[in-house]
Amino acid sequence: WKTAWELFGYCEGSISPTASPFFDRLGRYDGECPEEYMMSGDYQADDLVAVTVSSSPSRRIVYRCKPFPFEGHFSQGAYYPTGPYGYVSWNIKGYCRSQPSMSPSLSRRPSPMPSSQ
Repeated sequence: WKTAWELFGYCEGSISPTASPFFDRLGRYDGECPEEYMMSGDYQADDLVAVTVSSSPSRRIVYRCKPFPFEGHFSQGAYYPTGPYGYVSWNIKGYCRSQPSMSPSLSRRPSPMPSSQ
Protein backbone atom coordinates (compact mmCIF):
# COMPACT_ATOMS: atom_id res chain seq x y z
CA TRP A 1 0.00 0.00 0.00
CA LYS A 2 2.92 2.33 0.61
CA THR A 3 3.65 2.61 -3.12
CA ALA A 4 0.04 3.55 -3.91
CA TRP A 5 -0.81 5.86 -0.99
CA GLU A 6 0.82 8.82 0.68
CA LEU A 7 0.30 9.27 4.42
CA PHE A 8 -1.04 12.74 5.27
CA GLY A 9 -1.61 12.31 9.00
CA TYR A 10 -3.59 10.55 11.67
CA CYS A 11 -7.08 11.07 13.00
CA GLU A 12 -7.78 12.06 16.58
CA GLY A 13 -10.77 11.24 18.72
CA SER A 14 -12.94 8.17 18.66
CA ILE A 15 -15.17 6.53 16.12
CA SER A 16 -18.06 6.29 18.52
CA PRO A 17 -21.35 7.77 17.25
CA THR A 18 -22.56 11.17 18.36
CA ALA A 19 -25.87 11.74 20.12
CA SER A 20 -27.42 13.56 17.15
CA PRO A 21 -26.38 15.03 13.80
CA PHE A 22 -24.18 18.10 13.93
CA PHE A 23 -25.41 21.02 11.80
CA ASP A 24 -22.58 23.54 12.03
CA ARG A 25 -22.22 24.03 8.28
CA LEU A 26 -25.82 23.50 7.29
CA GLY A 27 -28.00 26.55 7.80
CA ARG A 28 -31.46 26.47 9.27
CA TYR A 29 -34.30 26.56 6.74
CA ASP A 30 -36.48 29.59 7.49
CA GLY A 31 -39.80 28.20 6.29
CA GLU A 32 -41.98 25.50 7.80
CA CYS A 33 -40.69 21.95 7.62
CA PRO A 34 -42.17 20.43 4.47
CA GLU A 35 -43.72 16.99 4.26
CA GLU A 36 -41.46 13.93 4.48
CA TYR A 37 -40.10 12.66 1.14
CA MET A 38 -41.99 9.66 -0.24
CA MET A 39 -40.60 7.54 -3.06
CA SER A 40 -44.10 7.32 -4.56
CA GLY A 41 -44.56 11.11 -4.48
CA ASP A 42 -45.35 13.10 -7.62
CA TYR A 43 -42.78 15.89 -7.34
CA GLN A 44 -42.32 18.83 -9.66
CA ALA A 45 -39.56 21.42 -10.03
CA ASP A 46 -39.19 23.61 -6.91
CA ASP A 47 -41.19 21.25 -4.65
CA LEU A 48 -39.81 21.00 -1.13
CA VAL A 49 -39.43 17.79 0.87
CA ALA A 50 -37.77 16.86 4.13
CA VAL A 51 -35.78 13.82 5.18
CA THR A 52 -35.64 12.94 8.88
CA VAL A 53 -32.07 12.52 10.12
CA SER A 54 -32.67 12.54 13.87
CA SER A 55 -35.68 11.68 15.96
CA SER A 56 -34.39 12.99 19.29
CA PRO A 57 -34.13 15.89 18.91
CA SER A 58 -36.34 15.87 15.85
CA ARG A 59 -34.38 17.28 12.91
CA ARG A 60 -34.97 17.11 9.22
CA ILE A 61 -33.03 18.20 6.14
CA VAL A 62 -34.98 20.21 3.56
CA TYR A 63 -34.45 19.57 -0.15
CA ARG A 64 -35.80 21.39 -3.23
CA CYS A 65 -36.42 19.69 -6.57
CA LYS A 66 -34.13 21.03 -9.28
CA PRO A 67 -35.75 22.48 -12.42
CA PHE A 68 -35.56 21.08 -15.98
CA PRO A 69 -33.80 18.91 -17.13
CA PHE A 70 -33.55 17.11 -13.77
CA GLU A 71 -37.22 16.83 -12.90
CA GLY A 72 -37.70 13.33 -14.34
CA HIS A 73 -35.68 11.70 -11.57
CA PHE A 74 -37.45 12.87 -8.39
CA SER A 75 -39.10 9.55 -7.56
CA GLN A 76 -36.57 7.15 -9.08
CA GLY A 77 -34.78 4.78 -6.73
CA ALA A 78 -31.18 6.04 -6.67
CA TYR A 79 -32.23 9.70 -7.10
CA TYR A 80 -34.05 10.17 -3.78
CA PRO A 81 -32.64 13.14 -1.83
CA THR A 82 -30.15 11.16 0.25
CA GLY A 83 -29.49 8.52 -2.40
CA PRO A 84 -26.26 7.98 -4.31
CA TYR A 85 -27.47 10.26 -7.15
CA GLY A 86 -29.70 12.57 -5.12
CA TYR A 87 -27.41 15.52 -5.87
CA VAL A 88 -28.48 15.26 -9.51
CA SER A 89 -32.13 16.12 -8.80
CA TRP A 90 -32.19 17.81 -5.38
CA ASN A 91 -30.62 20.89 -3.74
CA ILE A 92 -30.14 21.02 0.01
CA LYS A 93 -31.87 24.09 1.44
CA GLY A 94 -31.03 23.65 5.12
CA TYR A 95 -32.30 21.87 8.19
CA CYS A 96 -35.51 22.27 10.10
CA ARG A 97 -36.80 21.03 13.39
CA SER A 98 -40.16 19.36 13.32
CA GLN A 99 -42.66 21.12 15.48
CA PRO A 100 -44.28 18.91 18.10
CA SER A 101 -47.80 18.03 17.14
CA MET A 102 -50.41 19.92 19.06
CA SER A 103 -52.64 17.83 21.27
CA PRO A 104 -56.32 18.31 20.67
CA SER A 105 -57.77 20.65 23.22
CA LEU A 106 -61.29 20.88 24.44
CA SER A 107 -62.88 24.20 23.87
CA ARG A 108 -64.97 25.78 26.56
CA ARG A 109 -68.65 25.55 26.19
CA PRO A 110 -70.10 28.95 25.55
CA SER A 111 -71.83 30.36 28.55
CA PRO A 112 -75.58 30.56 28.18
CA MET A 113 -76.86 33.78 26.71
CA PRO A 114 -78.36 36.00 29.37
CA SER A 115 -82.05 36.22 28.92
CA SER A 116 -83.43 39.65 28.30
CA GLN A 117 -86.14 40.66 30.74
